[in-house]
Amino acid sequence: MAEIVITIDGPAGVGKTTVAKILAKKLGFKYFDTGAMYRALALAAQEKGITAEQTALLQKLAGELPLTFNQKENTFKVFLNDRDISELIRHPQIGMLASTISQIKEVREVFWEKQRKLAKEAQRAIFEGRDMGSIVFPDAPVKFFLTASSEIRAKRRLKQLKGLGKDVSYKEIYSSILQRDKQDSKRVIAPMQPAQDAIIIDTSNLGIENVVNLMYKHISNKLEDLGMDNREEKTDENSHSLEKDETQTLTTLYNESVKNLQPGEILEGKIVCIMKDHVMVDVGFKSEGAIPLAEFKDRKGNVSVEEGDNVEVLFEGVNERDGNISLSRKKALQILTWEKIAKLYEKGAPIRGEITARVKGGFTVDIGIPAFLPGSQVDIKPVRDYDSFVGKSYSFKIINYNPQLHNVILSRRQFLEEERERLKKQTLSKLKEGDVVYGRVKSITDYGVFIDLGGIDGLLHITDISWGRIGHPADRFEFGDEVKVKVLKFDREKEKIALGMKQLTPDPWENISQKYPVGAHIKGRVTNLTDYGAFVEIEEGVEGLIHISEMCWSKHLKHPSEILSVGDIVETVVLDIDKKKRRLSLGIKQINPDPWEIVMEKYPVGSIIEGKIKSLTNFGIFVEVVPGLDGLVHISDISWTKRVRHPRELYKKGDKIKVKVLEINKDSGKIALGIKQLMPDPWAEVSEKFPVGSVITGKITHITDFGLFVKVDEDIEGLVHISEVSYEKVKNLEERFKVGEEIRVKVIKINPEERKLGLSIKQLEEEEEKAHWRKYLSGNRKIKLGDLVKTKQNNA
Repeated sequence: MAEIVITIDGPAGVGKTTVAKILAKKLGFKYFDTGAMYRALALAAQEKGITAEQTALLQKLAGELPLTFNQKENTFKVFLNDRDISELIRHPQIGMLASTISQIKEVREVFWEKQRKLAKEAQRAIFEGRDMGSIVFPDAPVKFFLTASSEIRAKRRLKQLKGLGKDVSYKEIYSSILQRDKQDSKRVIAPMQPAQDAIIIDTSNLGIENVVNLMYKHISNKLEDLGMDNREEKTDENSHSLEKDETQTLTTLYNESVKNLQPGEILEGKIVCIMKDHVMVDVGFKSEGAIPLAEFKDRKGNVSVEEGDNVEVLFEGVNERDGNISLSRKKALQILTWEKIAKLYEKGAPIRGEITARVKGGFTVDIGIPAFLPGSQVDIKPVRDYDSFVGKSYSFKIINYNPQLHNVILSRRQFLEEERERLKKQTLSKLKEGDVVYGRVKSITDYGVFIDLGGIDGLLHITDISWGRIGHPADRFEFGDEVKVKVLKFDREKEKIALGMKQLTPDPWENISQKYPVGAHIKGRVTNLTDYGAFVEIEEGVEGLIHISEMCWSKHLKHPSEILSVGDIVETVVLDIDKKKRRLSLGIKQINPDPWEIVMEKYPVGSIIEGKIKSLTNFGIFVEVVPGLDGLVHISDISWTKRVRHPRELYKKGDKIKVKVLEINKDSGKIALGIKQLMPDPWAEVSEKFPVGSVITGKITHITDFGLFVKVDEDIEGLVHISEVSYEKVKNLEERFKVGEEIRVKVIKINPEERKLGLSIKQLEEEEEKAHWRKYLSGNRKIKLGDLVKTKQNNA
């Protein structure tokens, strides 16, 4: 006997347990409530003090859990260590803990294995619980996914627990269901979602009897299609005893709304007049039929027809009192749409529709009638912005439909997957290495771009985008861009495709030496600046480096940014080519002749030249010798005699001055110039002109705390130290002397090397005083003491 497993999945409170028990009895199958296993584990863990964080202990407990099931008539009991825990595990707190524990992969894997073992032992069974159809029994012949609104599920669970004598509130149950749904839908391990081939049934407005009958019909048809033997249906009047208010179904509601369609016939008519509230349609009867204008308006309120248009309408009958015919455009469209749905579903063909609104769990889609699109079926890839789909038209596959329940479930994801698979087969059948194909950018990463070639993606690696430098693929591409690429490698077995874009054009380095020979002058754009140089793009894929040492003949640059900026177009000279390493060395300074050769030939050491002052520093003056090459007049070479604190005391930028070439050193890149060397050194003649002991007259130029500076000749100054001013102690020189005053001094010391000339007033006065004494002593007359004193006072 072949093993038959029927799975019933869905969130809490949709009636899975109730309908599963009834179906099991009708079919003679064994029934298993797999959710009870997790609830039983939650109860056992709570009693043992094991928390949800203790994964290893929970896994071990799940494997050793002494759990048994007892199924009799309409009851299903769960025993833990022979203790009936059927009621205990239905408490909301246990339900929340069970939902948390069920997220643990190791626990689920233990229970999945146990569930598969139970199925083999039972042979024919109904497994009710989450993940049954999508994970545990993916090959089950019949899979159901029941759903219902949160409010309805809360009311059902409240009624169930109240019937068991539990003191719980609706608010508590409703909150528990919302929280558990959130946990189950977002859990990493097996999130709650229907299997792709599951039959989805919304039980919100269906009674249990209707749900059971609908499911039983699906089961019977499916097993018959698969050629599986089904046991005799067991009948039990009491097993279907349901409350009257629960038997009201969407089927009944729909039949009541459209019951007049059954005897009707769809006719083609012509619009003869569009009035304020009605549209008159001629269908060939003695009188026209009046149809409300609202039936011809679209969702935006616009009238979608014009007078003279042919339309299909439903003939509902004739009014016996006035003989007018009753027509309906809306009902005709509904019937035609259902017929269209049936045909497309049978063929497996897609249907076009517009997503009109977001609803709980998905979207409403207008396909002529409202249809439901689950949120999980809107796209292949994960969706971040669900609202972006509203108001747009797409193609969908019809997953399931039921005219009686007025229920149509669509899947755009399935359509995309099938379309992708079709394109994939088509692409793979003709794709080969070397092909040049077109595709669209699907995603962009740091390492490349994934291109959709038609049902299958290829990788355009960042190194195969361009022969040149690429910062990031996003700099070159945007999502959805159409691109032309070449197939570089194609692994048909692994379905991996390597693509290239730069390979569509010749490698620019192939004939680089012919295009840009050494010595050639070429222009390029500066793309990047570094401490050691500037990168210049000559053409796409060809980039050269101007080393910082090749930028200027004379100026020692600290950084290329001193003369270049990114984006500059510069003229360069090719210095060297390394084709193997794809390196191109460039230079800027080589554009002009080497100024050092010009200087050494035209201005040898000793030459006198005239140049413009380029800059002034605290250590000297830079003077342009030739364009691009400057020389330095050190501050010590400005004057033989003047003490220059800063060159700007005597010169300013832009001045033209004459200088003498003192030294040229190409290796160090320096040219030494001098100004004072243009004339003889005046100190060379000082010893002869002003010998020690000579008396000279000079003018005071500076008065300091330590002495007087006295100008004795052009560019020659001497110092009268304060100790050489007088034999008497002098506290303040400015009280006795003034700048500009002429005084007589005696030369007492000369040092030409150090540019020092020592002068003395004191020694001159002493010498003159001695001479005066000699004069008196040489006379014949008597010298009186009073005269001597008077003479000394006069000399003081």
